[in-house]
Amino acid sequence: MAMAGALPNQVLADAIPDALLVVDMNGTIRFANAAAGAIFRVSGDDTLVGLAVEDLIPAARRTDHMQFRSAAARTVQARPMSPDLIFVTTRRDGSELSCQIGLSRGMLGDEDVWFCVVHDVSDRLESRALLDRARRWLAATTEVARVGTAELSESGLLGAVSARFSELVGCRGDLTTLGDLASRIEPSDRNRLTTTVRDAQAARRNFVVQARLVESDEPRWIRLTGDAIRGSEAGFVGWFLICQDVTLQRQAEQMLISQSLYDPLTNLPNRAMFSQMLAERASVRRHMPSDELALLSVDIDRFKTVNEQVGHGRGDRVLVEVAARLLQCTGPEDIVARVAADEFAIAISGVSGDDVKAAAERVIACFESPFSLEDQSIRLSASVGVATGTHASYELIRRNASTAAEAAKPLGGRRISYFAPTLADDQNRRHRTERAVQQALADIPSGVNAPRMVYQPIVDVRHGRVVALEALARFPHPSVATIDLIEFAEETGLIVPLGRRLFGLAIPEFAAAPLEEKVQLHLNVSPRQLMDPGFVRELTETLGASSLSPERVVLELTETSAMPPESSRVISALQDHGFRLAVDDFGSGHASLSVLSSLPVSSVKIDRSFVAGIDAGGRGRNMVATIVRLVDSLGLDSIAEGVETAGQRDFLLSIGCELMQGYFFARPSAIGQVPSEVAELPCRVAAGVTSSASFKSPRRSLGAPGAA
Repeated sequence: MAMAGALPNQVLADAIPDALLVVDMNGTIRFANAAAGAIFRVSGDDTLVGLAVEDLIPAARRTDHMQFRSAAARTVQARPMSPDLIFVTTRRDGSELSCQIGLSRGMLGDEDVWFCVVHDVSDRLESRALLDRARRWLAATTEVARVGTAELSESGLLGAVSARFSELVGCRGDLTTLGDLASRIEPSDRNRLTTTVRDAQAARRNFVVQARLVESDEPRWIRLTGDAIRGSEAGFVGWFLICQDVTLQRQAEQMLISQSLYDPLTNLPNRAMFSQMLAERASVRRHMPSDELALLSVDIDRFKTVNEQVGHGRGDRVLVEVAARLLQCTGPEDIVARVAADEFAIAISGVSGDDVKAAAERVIACFESPFSLEDQSIRLSASVGVATGTHASYELIRRNASTAAEAAKPLGGRRISYFAPTLADDQNRRHRTERAVQQALADIPSGVNAPRMVYQPIVDVRHGRVVALEALARFPHPSVATIDLIEFAEETGLIVPLGRRLFGLAIPEFAAAPLEEKVQLHLNVSPRQLMDPGFVRELTETLGASSLSPERVVLELTETSAMPPESSRVISALQDHGFRLAVDDFGSGHASLSVLSSLPVSSVKIDRSFVAGIDAGGRGRNMVATIVRLVDSLGLDSIAEGVETAGQRDFLLSIGCELMQGYFFARPSAIGQVPSEVAELPCRVAAGVTSSASFKSPRRSLGAPGAA
């Protein structure tokens, strides 16, 4: 790639976060941007301009550098950054800098030059090294009783094979060579094992490989770790092998992946999986004669009222029955998904108008029979929104179907509504609701429509203490009482001013309450709030005015899967101030496994949908136990939200989850009515717990981040 012109524009170059250097063919630096000065730690009157590139290369590495430079000089092709190619250079203060380098050749006037972009990866490598050491330490200390060991020579011979090693790989005979070991591996993984060992041998380095075993009744996985052995004189001689059974870990990983795509309560596809399935179907049917797609949005009428009347546990059982009925009234090629708390979606391909009408009528009919709940039965109905089009426009069709379902609700529910442009009136209704919310915000703190704050305890069940209070808003405005306020505010952008006002109510109330100093305040924070430029400043100012320390505040991060990359800067600033961070609704689809490694959280709230499944036993209990083990292995605290029964409490205690929240302990109440001792709660937390039990400070943030 050829480039011509003068030196780069200084303003534009300084906007680049990586170092930008212009180097002539003699190796002299002709230009450096501001980031280059920071990355190479240039101070005072020092400058990079005029230096030879060799001045930035450690003496021991200059030969390698000259070879790289000679190879680059023989080509005019750009050399993009490679994540596998790390360079080591020298900063001006003498310290080493690990970096990745991208090159592009061009012209500076009449002169041939290189444009070099230098990306600093020192912190990333250091963090990775620390993490690797921590993992090795964890494996050695927690799994030593369940590992097998052996030695593998450079020539492929096995020795010192422990009985446990042979047992783990399922070998009844002798294991004498790498080939014997490979024969115990599934053919699809066998080549990966031998290739990994061969590459490690060429590089004289450690290796780790996972593989599935052959001839097992159920799938079994092992992990082989090879630590390079170097003799005092002979140099590299082979590896010390550690073999572990990782079947449960693999199953847990698959379970968590499944949770991100399927609703754990009904086992139906969730919103993300529904979109993926529609996209795949659109690709397949694009060139078919019948490309018609009909989407039915099924919204259960007044289901929130039902939840309040019968409790969330029974409400969940109703949702499971709804899912079963929808599957029964649809065809084998139709897609049925749960896309929201009380909203389902059905996709039907290649149908006519009459077929769509009949399908919608079957959905309405499947709600006619009452839903049985042990000692009572309830009757439900649904509003069905229908929209049609081609598969390529499935996203638009889905929105239209949802709009049509919303239009049916004000008419009393139990209706079929077909999308039409006239449903823009529904949008006008939403605008009126938005204005009502803004009016209520203006009434804060004393108006008739002003929200009020209530607080729900988070309980250390083992030690009998309230360790935190989660602040929750109650909104009495008649135009807002029937909708999910937080979701509506998020959609309309009102979450930023609303959150600001609610924090302004909760923080002074909490600070003035006669609570123990160790009790912490939990506040919910959405991705939009984090992106508000004044969020950190306004939050710290509100705390300062109330003399409340940031260390007593836990920020529950909601919808972490939707967080943009820019939020990391805000999260770092919050950490610097001393705030604790927690992941809310873990496992619900809004929060996934990846956030536990990407966000510096100290606690995880297990979504109430998993806790509700404990009473059903079996898979529900296994899921919760898996999550608690995973969270504990990462050194984080687990908090179970939505605990409503003694059985749920006892099971959670039995698997080591001691921090809980839910109606079983206390409903949200005004700050003056919140009990400070477990003995004051409506029910006892556990047999033998007394109000004089000593306070337990959780291992990291509190012992209970999250919201219920």
